[in-house]
Amino acid sequence: MRAKLVLFLSLLLGCLAVVVNGESVYVSRLFADCYQYEDFILVDDTSKVDELKRVVIISRDGRYREEHGIKHVYDGRAIYLTERLRSDFYSGARIYQDR
Repeated sequence: MRAKLVLFLSLLLGCLAVVVNGESVYVSRLFADCYQYEDFILVDDTSKVDELKRVVIISRDGRYREEHGIKHVYDGRAIYLTERLRSDFYSGARIYQDR
């Protein structure tokens, strides 16, 4: 059990290291579940999201990672993506952007 936990944590840290080394910063997290083929996502806060930069969405377990452009950021909690999601992301998934 302990070995599985260590393996999981190392995988998670590896995913975060890739994002942080690419000069990306945490900007928000998903407020609600978003499923494959959706292009409209709800987030906790859009105040730090820059409409001119691409977002990186990473699932809670670090298994899935997608990069998407932004068509529009609505005040409050909504982001309209330029393309549809290729995977399911559940509430709590982290969203990063380049600095």
